Amino acid sequence: MKRLRNFICFLIFICVLGASLSFANRVLMRKSLDKPWDMGNKIGGYFNEKKDYDIMFFGTSHAYCSVMPSMLKEKGITSYILASQKQPLEANYFYIDSALSISHPKVVYLDIFDALSKTETDEATVHSYTDYFPFGLRKIRMITEAVPKEMKLHTLFPLLMYHSRWDELKDEDWHFKYSMYHDDLNGYVKLTGQSPSFSKDKTMKKENLEAIKLASGKFMEDKVATIVKISELCKKNGAKLRLIKTPVYDETVYSENLKEFSKLCAEKGLEFYDFNGDKDKIGLVESDFYDPGHLNVEGTEKFSKFFVEWMDKN
Repeated sequence: MKRLRNFICFLIFICVLGASLSFANRVLMRKSLDKPWDMGNKIGGYFNEKKDYDIMFFGTSHAYCSVMPSMLKEKGITSYILASQKQPLEANYFYIDSALSISHPKVVYLDIFDALSKTETDEATVHSYTDYFPFGLRKIRMITEAVPKEMKLHTLFPLLMYHSRWDELKDEDWHFKYSMYHDDLNGYVKLTGQSPSFSKDKTMKKENLEAIKLASGKFMEDKVATIVKISELCKKNGAKLRLIKTPVYDETVYSENLKEFSKLCAEKGLEFYDFNGDKDKIGLVESDFYDPGHLNVEGTEKFSKFFVEWMDKN
């Protein structure tokens, strides 16, 4: 009897500890509600609402700044952009896997910027695509396969990352619930004008140019191998995968990488379309770019209009 009582007390302790940690985790985790980069709303809102969509977009920030779902809706096409800053293709796989089971899109559009630039991974970026992804087997697998070793523990248990935020807490931290996440732009990040640095200097930063140079050989081969897995996943679920590169300000800095990527895609039987070759047709000019890699709202309107017409023909 004593052994049973001790076991029951242990179970109660574990339940109380788990509930306490879950509460602390919810309170301390950054909610990311400030527009335009309110990723909590854009990712959490998608998983809250569980709607069907005709098409969906995935990838990095290049994806979430390029297409305006409201313009597609005017043409009778429902869509959502489930992307985040510097989200690696290895994480894209699990986002797409979730979306295929929730929204059953007929076509999956994947911006392949992650294969063109070997950018350094930072904690803020990793948490932007792990914090708002629902906890479960997919999330555990995503952290295992897509998150650097030294960051795995605090992405699995965000409390370890945010434990020092007590002094920063606001009312929204105490009262906000995951079920409150919602995005009326369907994942689109609406940027206006140009960033201060881009308005002064249109050249790409040295570290970004170096990251582009490093994205070749085995790095790109591994990325394409992940895309092959994504392609197989889409086929298994009756969806068509379309690999795309949305417009950037100066595509010439990516020219060698785009050639290498296109060659690898051809070898694997993957379809890839680079919209940078259509910038004149789209009518994009310097003022349509927020910075070297992202369209502002004027540029997005132009590209979205062109994209709808392109879809009809392709």
